[in-house]
Amino acid sequence: MAESTAFLQPAIPKFDGFYEHWAMCMENLLRSKELWTLIEQGVIVTAKYQGSTKAKRAQLQSLRHEFEVLAMGESEAVNEYFARTLSIANRMTTQGERMEELVVVEKILRSMPSTFNYVVCSIEEANDINTLTIDGLQSSLLVHEGRMKNQKDQSDEQALKIAAGGRGTGRGRGRNTTTRGRGCSNHMSGTKEWMHDFDDSFTESVKLGNDSKMAVMGKGSVKLMIEGRIHVITDVYYIPVVLPKCLQVSRVDESHLWHHRYAHLNMKGLKTLSKNNMVKGLPELKDMEGQCGDCLTGRQHRDSFPKQASWRASQKLELVHSDICGPITPGSNAGNKYFITFTDDFSRKTWIYFLKEKSEAFEVFKKFKVLVEKESKCVVQCLRTDRGGEFMSTQFNEFCSLQGIKRQLTASYTPQQNGVSERKNRTLLNMVRSMMSARGVPKRFWPEVVNWVAYVLNRSPTSALKDLTPEEA
Repeated sequence: MAESTAFLQPAIPKFDGFYEHWAMCMENLLRSKELWTLIEQGVIVTAKYQGSTKAKRAQLQSLRHEFEVLAMGESEAVNEYFARTLSIANRMTTQGERMEELVVVEKILRSMPSTFNYVVCSIEEANDINTLTIDGLQSSLLVHEGRMKNQKDQSDEQALKIAAGGRGTGRGRGRNTTTRGRGCSNHMSGTKEWMHDFDDSFTESVKLGNDSKMAVMGKGSVKLMIEGRIHVITDVYYIPVVLPKCLQVSRVDESHLWHHRYAHLNMKGLKTLSKNNMVKGLPELKDMEGQCGDCLTGRQHRDSFPKQASWRASQKLELVHSDICGPITPGSNAGNKYFITFTDDFSRKTWIYFLKEKSEAFEVFKKFKVLVEKESKCVVQCLRTDRGGEFMSTQFNEFCSLQGIKRQLTASYTPQQNGVSERKNRTLLNMVRSMMSARGVPKRFWPEVVNWVAYVLNRSPTSALKDLTPEEA
């Protein structure tokens, strides 16, 4: 049995349902064993020269030197470097060298380029190097490599939009723009001296924001220094015209631009910032033509509801308002947590029933209907409620349909449309709290107090009736 200190060969990857990851691991394994060419070209049978002991020692010394000077190139991929390192390590093992996995891991960490410095520090701080596997190290470095690639792509895209040569005084609009342009698809420069790798045989035309066209007299590359690093913009169009003047936007368009940049701040505030030089680079602005459509959309609000209804019932039970109040804590002695009110729109008389669950509302309404129709010799014609589930059940709707009762349902999140019931509940609870506070009544007796308050209100004057009480009406 091989000693535990010998270099551990990477395990054959198992297919876990993600083919691309598995294929990458298999390719790394085969490359490390120098078998990848067999996959690409097929098996070529050749006689392998073993050599003498002296020749093997020389080969091993050469491999040791190659392993020591091994380093990852700046543009080299992580997978390629791992394949190269493992190939040398395996060749050293075949020559009799004892290679521990720790030695390979430490070598890879030491030979990473400077762009991986912080991730190497993070790996050393977060892991025990003595137990870190080659596969685990490779996975961590691949994640970092992917992030670096995304950041580089974003940096290149950002570099394409900055001011050419650091001037940045022009502004572009429309499809084809240059410095600080929005929605740019081509980049242009009016200074030929800034370009290298210039191709004067290239001809093209670009369309500006004012629908005018300009001829392109060549293209080249422009180098930009950004945060100490050089970025190259390729395929920059050369147009022998002073572009800032040609692409200058009007003051009105500029006002729109700064209005959007400052989170739709009003023009008076923008003019104050510009006039008092409170913002560097903010030009003098003029009033915008028309109104900003986005501002009109963002500042919409609901109109206020009228305090008085435009229509009132002309006879008893022509319209009944209903609503459920609760849950009320603590529950009553009988276990009730809710109460439901029925208010006649004509007389404003209120009937109250107590509920243990909201689902009892349907049975309570049937009792109320029988009671009030016997007392008043009238029939319930219309019921106004919110869209609570207790009022929208199939049984409730079918019963009202069979009894010829019209339904008026409020819009969602609009309790103002059921204002009579909502206001009645508020009045009841205000008086209940006042009475219980004045007499120190335990809270669990709230149903008795609610009944008494309703009895008093039905026999008290109301602004909806003239010289009558709800009980008398």
